[in-house]
Amino acid sequence: MTGDRSRSLRSLHEFWPWRAITRRRWVDDRNRTGEFRAEHQGHNLARLTNSRLKHHDGEVDTSDTDITNENFLNTWQTLGTQIEGVDDSVWAKLGGELLDAYSEPVRRYHTAVHVLAVLRTLEEITSVPSVEQQLAAFIHDAIYDPTAEGYANEEASAGWAEVRLPEAGVSPDVVAASATLTRATAGHRLDETDGCAEFLDADLAILAAPANTYDRYAENIRAEYAHVPKELFRAGRAAVLESFLARDVLFFSLEGQRRFESAARANLARELAALTS
Repeated sequence: MTGDRSRSLRSLHEFWPWRAITRRRWVDDRNRTGEFRAEHQGHNLARLTNSRLKHHDGEVDTSDTDITNENFLNTWQTLGTQIEGVDDSVWAKLGGELLDAYSEPVRRYHTAVHVLAVLRTLEEITSVPSVEQQLAAFIHDAIYDPTAEGYANEEASAGWAEVRLPEAGVSPDVVAASATLTRATAGHRLDETDGCAEFLDADLAILAAPANTYDRYAENIRAEYAHVPKELFRAGRAAVLESFLARDVLFFSLEGQRRFESAARANLARELAALTS
């Protein structure tokens, strides 16, 4: 693993060199209309993950996927009512496409549950999340392939938004801001976009979860990288954790630091010790 990029905060979830080991499962074939197409293997809308994910303030049982799916779509529909000029039928179709994507069988952590957790955390640390932050929560992992190289997933997810959201009548300014927030998750580098600090903090709030919940999160990340040999995974993950812990701060907003910084560092240090023992 070389360079700052491979040691980025985002790489805590995704160690990029692993992605070249197996064949890509998502295909970016931007055609003449600019539309992104995803090729799924074993695609199944009705399945997310049977694991349980406890967020830092409560537990979400994903064994009941019908409830998770309903919450996801209802929240998406509610967001649409906050955006002037949205075509309701197209908006509903996009919500189905997103749920379809987050239901990809390869996913164990990056599911609809994660999207709902990000939205909940945004409400906690911002009181009233912006439309752009909420859109970014929905789209930031829309395309997720553990074997992809570099920041291809973030770029493809932002590209999906830039193509599909205008079809529903979302204004160019809102599309651009939500796409920019999505791209900021590539490396989790703060930029000047309004709400970026809080959005990035919400995306990684799982790091501050109770120990048993954090451990399930780590297990789910490992499951998404099942194609990576055990020793390579342990070495890569340990290197990323070390560089991550070397940062001055892990969270960017004052509220994020107050709520998450200490617990997150404890979890990361504990995982690192387990990986290197």
